[in-house]
Amino acid sequence: MFGKKATNSETDANSPEKSRKKPPSFLRLVQRSMTTMGIIVLVGLFCLPWLASSFLKQQTAEKWISESLPGNIKIGDASVGWNSPVMLNDVVFEDEAGKKLAEIKAVTSNQTMLDLLRNQSRPMELEFEGMRATFVVPRLKAAQTSNKPIDIESVVEDLFKQKVPKPARDMTIRIVRSELTLTDAEGKSLARWSPIKATYESSSATPPKQKLKIDAPVASLVSSDTKSEANSGNLGFVADWTGSTSPTTKESLSLTLDCAQQPLAVLQPLVETYFPDMIPGAPVTFQIGGLLERVGQEELLLKLDTQLTDHQPLSTSQSPLNFDVEASYSQKEDRIDVPRLFAQVDETSVDLQAEVTDVSGKQVVDAQGQFRSPAEGLANLLPESMKENVQFKEIEVSDLSIKGPLRPDPSKPFDLKFELSTIVSWKEATAYGITSKDGKVKLTMAGNDLLLTPIEIPVSGGHIRQLPSFDLSTTPLTVKIQEGLTLDKVALTEEICHDWLRYVSPLLSDATRPSGTFSLVASPATFQLEKMNEANLSGKLNIHKAQVRPGPLADEIINMVSAVRAAKGPGQQEEIIFLEMENQTVDYQVVDGRVYHAGFNFKVGDFDFSSNGSVGFDETLDLVISMAFPDELANRGPILQSLQDEALVFKVTGTMDKPVIKGDQLKDVGKRIGIKAAEGLLERILERRGNRGVRPRRGR
Repeated sequence: MFGKKATNSETDANSPEKSRKKPPSFLRLVQRSMTTMGIIVLVGLFCLPWLASSFLKQQTAEKWISESLPGNIKIGDASVGWNSPVMLNDVVFEDEAGKKLAEIKAVTSNQTMLDLLRNQSRPMELEFEGMRATFVVPRLKAAQTSNKPIDIESVVEDLFKQKVPKPARDMTIRIVRSELTLTDAEGKSLARWSPIKATYESSSATPPKQKLKIDAPVASLVSSDTKSEANSGNLGFVADWTGSTSPTTKESLSLTLDCAQQPLAVLQPLVETYFPDMIPGAPVTFQIGGLLERVGQEELLLKLDTQLTDHQPLSTSQSPLNFDVEASYSQKEDRIDVPRLFAQVDETSVDLQAEVTDVSGKQVVDAQGQFRSPAEGLANLLPESMKENVQFKEIEVSDLSIKGPLRPDPSKPFDLKFELSTIVSWKEATAYGITSKDGKVKLTMAGNDLLLTPIEIPVSGGHIRQLPSFDLSTTPLTVKIQEGLTLDKVALTEEICHDWLRYVSPLLSDATRPSGTFSLVASPATFQLEKMNEANLSGKLNIHKAQVRPGPLADEIINMVSAVRAAKGPGQQEEIIFLEMENQTVDYQVVDGRVYHAGFNFKVGDFDFSSNGSVGFDETLDLVISMAFPDELANRGPILQSLQDEALVFKVTGTMDKPVIKGDQLKDVGKRIGIKAAEGLLERILERRGNRGVRPRRGR
C-alpha cells in the first residue's frame, strides 16, 4: 500500500501543472494594479483631446486664458485631436468693458497636438482666418493735449526704455481673409481695408529676430460727399527686428510703410479741433522708411525717410513732399549729431546739419543749412494788414541758422532762448511806396521776438539803415522801433510823397516831378500793429534841399500867393510852379491817430512859408500855414514896407481830398495895399475853388 502511494506522489510531482508555483498574493496585486493603470492611461490619452475641447469651451477656460491678456476672450467652439490640427472657432476679443474689439472666424494650428507637445523646439504655426476688427478714431479735444514742451532728453530716454515684446516660443502666424474698419465717434465708417494678409515670424536663434509683414488693400472709403466708394489703393507694411545678444551689441528695428491711394481723411477727428480743413478728402500716396539702432544704453541711431508723391488735394504743384532725418546719440559725449535734416513741401525746402550738446542739461543746439522758398510762400507769413502793402519779386531765403539752448527755465516753460536766423534777398521789393532792388536782410527769431537787420537795402538812391522788430507773443503783433537813423538820403519820389511825407506835410501830397533827398531819424517806440490809432511815435525828418511840382493843396496856396505877387507886374505868375525846400529838420509826433509836425519851411517863388499842425490817419487836416512877405515888396511903397515884418496866416481844415483854406487875412492885406486887382483875383480863385467840387487825386 505504501508503495502505491509513493507511485502516485511521483506521478503528481512530475506533472506540468503541479510543477508551476503560484505567485505570492502581493505580486499579484501589483500586477493587476499596473494593468488597470495602463488601461486608464490609454483611455485618458484617447479622451484627452476631447476633454481639452470641452474645457476650452467653458467660461473658466476663457477666464484662465484672458488673465494673461488685456481684455477678455470668448471661444465659440474648439476641436483638438492627437493627429489633427488644433482649431478654435468664433473667437471674440473684448475690452475690459465688454465691448467687442475683434472677432476671428477660425484659429488653426498647422501642427497636430502631438507635434506641439513632442516638438516644442519647433516653431508653432498658427493661422488666423476671417479676423474682423473695428476701431474708433477718437476726436482729440483741447483738454486732452499737453502744453508741456517736448524735451529731447525725455525722448531719448523713452527710445532706450522701449522694449520689443518677445513670445515665449518661436512661432509663425499667418492672417488671411481679414478686415479692418475705422469709424468716427458716431460710428460712421471712415475707411475699410479688406482682404488683409499678414505674416508674423519670430526666432530665438542668435541673434533673435522678429518680422511682421502686412498687405492690406483699401476696400472702401468715405468721400467728401459722405458716400462710400470703392478704391484701388493698397497699404504695405514691413517691420524687421534684430535683437542684441549682449549690452555691447547692436539692436535694430527697421520699418517700411508703402501706401498707395490711402484715405488720410481717417485722421481728421484727431486734428479737426485745431485744423478743421487740414486733412484732404481725396486719397494720397506716400512712402515712409525708418531705422532705429541702439547699443545698450550708450548709443542710438535714428533714420527716417518720408515721401508724399501724390498730394493734389494738398497742393497744385506736382513736386513731392519729402522729409528725411538722420540722427545719432552718444551717452558718453552727451551729444546728438544730425548729419542730415531735409524737408520739402512743393518749392519750399530746408536742408540742415546740426548738433545738440549737453543733452542732459541745457540742450544747446547749433544748426546750419539752407532754406529755400518762393516769394508767395513768404508773403503768406505776413500779417493780413501788411500783405496788400508789401510785394516781392524773385525772393530767395538762404543761410539758415539755429543756435541756443532748447531747454527752457522750469519756471518759464515757454520762454525759449534759442535763436533762429536766415538771410532773405530779393530782386525787387515794394513796401508802403518804397521800392528796393537787390536787397538783403537778416531775419532773426530770438525767443518771441522777430528781428529784422538790414544787410543791404538800397531804396531810391539811399538806404534803409534800420527796421522794426516784432513781438510774436502778443495779439495783435507788437512793433518795436529802436532809436536811430532809419532812412538815409532817400530820393523823393511821387510814391513817397503820396504814401509817407503827406502825413508829415500834406502840402507834398500828390506832388509831381520831385527832386532832392530826405532822411528819417526815429525815436524809440512800441505799439501794436493793428492799433495804429493808439501808437505814440516821434522822430525827425531831415530834408536835404528838395523841390516838387505842387499837389492840389499846395496849388491852392500858390494861387493865393499869385494874387499878391501879381502886384509886382504882369508875366510873373507862371514862374511860380515849384515848392522848394532848403536843408532843414522837421520834428514829428504821432499821437491819437494824428501826425503832428512843427517847423516845416518851404518857398514858393520869393515867398517864404512855414507849416505847423496835424494830419489824421483819416486824412483830416488841422494846419496853420504862415507866409512872410519878401524884402523886394518893401520897395513898392511905405504901406508894403510896413507889412514887411508881418506874416499872413492861413488856416487849413477839411480833408486831403477837400481842403478848406481860410484866406481872409490875404483880402485885408490886399485892401490895405490898394491892390484891387489882387483882391478881385483872390475872390475869383476862392469862388472857383468853392464851386468846382472835389478834385480827383492822382492814382497810386
